[in-house]
Parts: sequence; C-alpha cells; structure tokens
Amino acid sequence: MDTNDQYGGHPRTPRRQPARLGSARLGGAPLGSAPLGSAPLGRPRLRRPRLRETRLVVAAGAAALALSAGLATPLGPAAQQAHAADGDGKVLTVAVAQSVDSLSPFLAVRLLSTSIHRLTYEYLTNYDPEDNSVVPGFATKWESSPDKLTWTYTIRSDSKWSDGEQATAEDAAWTFNTMMTDSGAATANGSFVSNFETVTAPSPTQLVVKLKKPQATMTALDVPIVPKHVWEKVDDFSKFNNDKDFPVVGNGPFVLTDYKPDSYVRLKANRDFWRGAPEFDELVFRYYKDQDAAVSALRKGEVSFVAGSPSLTPAQAAALKGEENIHVNDAPGRRFYALATNPGARAKNGETMGDGHPSLLDQRVRNALFKAVDRKTIIDKVFQGHAVEGAGYVPPRFSQYFWKPSPGQELTYDPEEAGRMLDRAGLRRNEDGRRVGEEGKPITYRVLCHATDPNDKAIGQYLQEWWGELGIGVTLNCLDNVTDPWLAGEYDPDRRAAIVRQMESRLYDLGYMNVMAYPNAVEAYRTDQIESITTMPAKAGNIYGQDGYWSWWSAVPAESGDTSGGSSSTGVVVGIVAGVVVLAGVGAFLAVRRRATADERE
Repeated sequence: MDTNDQYGGHPRTPRRQPARLGSARLGGAPLGSAPLGSAPLGRPRLRRPRLRETRLVVAAGAAALALSAGLATPLGPAAQQAHAADGDGKVLTVAVAQSVDSLSPFLAVRLLSTSIHRLTYEYLTNYDPEDNSVVPGFATKWESSPDKLTWTYTIRSDSKWSDGEQATAEDAAWTFNTMMTDSGAATANGSFVSNFETVTAPSPTQLVVKLKKPQATMTALDVPIVPKHVWEKVDDFSKFNNDKDFPVVGNGPFVLTDYKPDSYVRLKANRDFWRGAPEFDELVFRYYKDQDAAVSALRKGEVSFVAGSPSLTPAQAAALKGEENIHVNDAPGRRFYALATNPGARAKNGETMGDGHPSLLDQRVRNALFKAVDRKTIIDKVFQGHAVEGAGYVPPRFSQYFWKPSPGQELTYDPEEAGRMLDRAGLRRNEDGRRVGEEGKPITYRVLCHATDPNDKAIGQYLQEWWGELGIGVTLNCLDNVTDPWLAGEYDPDRRAAIVRQMESRLYDLGYMNVMAYPNAVEAYRTDQIESITTMPAKAGNIYGQDGYWSWWSAVPAESGDTSGGSSSTGVVVGIVAGVVVLAGVGAFLAVRRRATADERE
C-alpha cells in the first residue's frame, strides 16, 4: 500500500503507483478540517523552555512486493563541515535518509522536500503542536458562507518575504490560480485546488476562495504560498526545480541558502519571521544512505539529530540509550506499515494498470495471504516492541478515527486456514507443492522493497517463509527508489469519523491492505547540542516529519557543546522515508492515491 511516508502528509494529485508493502504516514489534520471561523491566535502555545514517524510493496504473477530494506555505504564528497555563514553561529545538523526530489513547491512530494518547504514558506493555516488543531499561519482567521461555498481568509500584514517585499493575499491568490491553470504547477498539490471555482484577492489582507462544492480541507490546505514577484518569471513549472539561485525567497522561519544534490541542504534563520526567529542560526540537513553511518555521526557529535529511514532500528535505538549526551525519543508514530495488493487497479480512463497476476483479483486469495502473516512476530522480532499491532489505516495516535476489526471479522494468523482458502479459490498445488494459477504455472510474487529501510528486507524474508509454506514463491527486489518502477467544507467530526471507520472496515474485508503494525517514531539527538525541542503532539510525539515547523523553529541550543556540525563524510540518502510492500503481478503496480501524505510526504 502507499499512503505516503515517503511523501508528506495530505492529499496529493494521484500518480500511477504499484501495489506494495511498507509504511505510510498520516498528516496533521489528516481526515478533515477544523471548525469554521477559527479565532486568530498570536504565538501558539509553544513556549520554548530554557531548561528543560514503512512501506512494503508486493506484486504477484512473478508478482511484486515492495519493502524498504538494506543498507549501503555513504556516497558523496570528502568531509563537509557545517558552519554558520558568520563562522561562529549555532548550527543544528540533522542526518536524514532521503534525497530531495525538487525544491519547487509545485513539484516536491518527498517528506524531506516538503519539510523544507514547511520551513521556508508559510501556508494559510498551521497545526497546533499540542493537539494538531488548526491555528493561524499566513491567514490570521477564516470564515465560510452558510452554504460552505465561499471561504474568506484574513491575511496577516506582518509577514514579509526574505527579500524585503511585503507578503500579501495577492501572493496566495497567484499561487492557487497558477495551480488551477497550469498542469505543471499542479503536479504536487493539484488535488487541493481541483474543486476551486475562483480565487481572488480583493485587498492585500483578504483572500476569497469560491468552491464548486463544499470541501473539507479548507482549513487544511497544505500548499506553500510563494512570492508572485519571483515565481511569475518561471516559464515551465514542470521543469523548474528552484535549485540554482540562492538564497531562495521565502517567508518562513528559515531561508534556504545552499543545496548540493544527494549531499546537503542548508538553511539560515529568518530573523524577520513574524512568529519569532529560530534560536539556531543555521539548520543543515545532511544525507546518509547508510543509517549506521548516520548513527555513528551522532555519537561523534558530527550531527545533532538522526531520525533514520524513517526510524532508528531497534538495535540502533538500544545501542544509543544510556549513552552520554544522547536522548532517544521513542513515541507513538503516525505511520502504518502495510502489505498492499493490486486487485485490478485501473487508470482514470478505465485501462488496467500493470500486469498483476489474475489470482489477486480474488478476495479469498488476498485474505488468505494476509492470514499467513504473523503480525505478532513482526512486532516482536522486526520492530522489537517499538510498534503496535496494526488494524485499520489510522494509527491509535489519531484516536477519533482509529478502527480495528471485530473478533469475527479479524483475519487472524492461521496458516492452515490460509491454505484451505487458497484451495477453495482454485489455487491447487502441483507435484512440487507449488501453487499454480489457471494457466498451470507456479505463482511467484515479486516484492518491491525500499533498500533504505532495514525492516523491509526483514519482513520480506518472513514473507518468503510464510508464503513459501503456502506454496507461493516470493522474490525480493530492493531498490533505492521504488517509485521508479511504479510510476509506468465544514464537516461533522463525529459523523466523519464514523464514515472513516466504516471505510477502513470495508478495505480490511476486501483484503486490499493488510496493516501489520503502527511503528513508533524512534529518533535521537544530542543533548549537549540541543537543550530542548518541541515534539508533536507535545506530550508524546515525533520530532522529524511534523505537520508544521515546530521542532526546528523551537529548538534551543545547549549552552555548552559544539554545534558547529563537525567534519564528516557526507552521506547520500536516496529512496523513500518509509517502506511499502505492494502485491502485484510481474511488473504489476497499484495506483494509490497519495495522502495528504510522504507518505511519506510531510
């Protein structure tokens, strides 16, 4: 399956994707917007104390499954030293396991890229780090007409672009209108504006959006607002990556000042940011393809923070716990780790996508495959307790939408019954004990896995064992970037939650998605470099990949200790933040709508 761990967090324009096994993440206001007419807030409840979130893909036929797995060695130039532009500023260096796909807000979908855009551009609204409720961003307040078809936003007058120009409602109107009229500009976030009728800016502080029909995301429009006077000069939005001229003009808490592909991204604190300047002078994202190398860099003090791909492995977390000056953050995650199948995916024009094995069209076969998966073993052996057993799409962290099957509905681990289900579906064994399809050929499912996530390979090996006992072959195909092969209004919260749970139940019964686990967000940072930092949610949440810029904006430098970043071999991070497994036929891929993901996006 793929909701988006590799992508950010909220709905995006769908792309052609294969079925897969892996983790995906849910975004901040993942399933709807906040009540209408939110009152303006000043600085959110974010006092910075001075003391003080995989996916596997499977395809069938010589089918395919995708997992994140494997570690590689760092690539890149010799030692890179992170230092502030003035030579003696405080630098926060973050080790990440993903490369930038684009620095253009109109094209970027990966978690790292969209996280950078969170830091460099304001969105109309943001999410309170305490509880994910909607708070002001570029807009100070908003209200809708009685029919929910007209939304009026009051745009703040105290936000300036980093080049000194005033940021106004006209910038927001231009951003949305460009996405509405240019297919290239709609690449990443087009789904947000496809229902927009008109967008106008009657004044510098007023933005009016008229809809074709009511839309639930009007206070969750996760679209970076860009400066019109800079971007209106772009000729081709489908090709412009915004990665040649620095500093990049923005109005967020940080200004993007430097970038080297597959090496690093450097940002400088925006001293004129309306919410208050960050306390670190510079923020550097440094890439490591080898997660162990990133952990080693943390030990040496060469980086301040490491999140993993998307989390630290249990072994890495255990090794770091108790180490001097290192804090391990192990919190309930926002991701789900699932096994997805291609049940006959079709494009908008009705054409079938990929060449998935015909057996996957049978719900009995899909359910049998899932009954042969031992979730408890995955939790205990792969995640080593750093996860919760999976059920529906939405992790328990989002309690209002969390769903799990009833006792009679649950597809419990029962390999013997799984075998009988395959018998009833007509997938008989041949003389070699292999299950064969209607054409008489043995069935093999190809598992696409993320080479950057060790959990993918481990679970893939379990699938080889479990499905092998059913007579079905599994071939693992771990790639740095599994996207390459599979790219061929106001609402009643209680009622909406009930509908979401009903959808989860239906998807569970159909066997399209086997949510095996909800991995914890396991990450670590140096306490001699970072004195305090905001998690989301505040009481027990993640630091990396938040909805918003709270963690890096709120981070307080330690009074002692070197935060200059040190010198180290710069690693290259390629691939997706979370693994996904997809079940499809030789080269078969499932088209999955990206959530107002990274997955996976933010």
